[in-house]
Amino acid sequence: MKRNLTYLITLFFLFISGISFAQHTIKGVVFDAGSNTTLPGVNVVEKGTVNGSITDIDGNFTIT
Repeated sequence: MKRNLTYLITLFFLFISGISFAQHTIKGVVFDAGSNTTLPGVNVVEKGTVNGSITDIDGNFTIT
């Protein structure tokens, strides 16, 4: 019984550590609301963090 509990706890911590290192990629395009054209050179920042990106010539951005 104690051995099974040890395995379960070990697997739990391995699972949690794997989740904490997982990264997600967010991609998008920034448009001007009035003319519906893409906007190059816009700063896009994840709220509450320092993670960010700048849009390319076509208004595309990627944040990892």
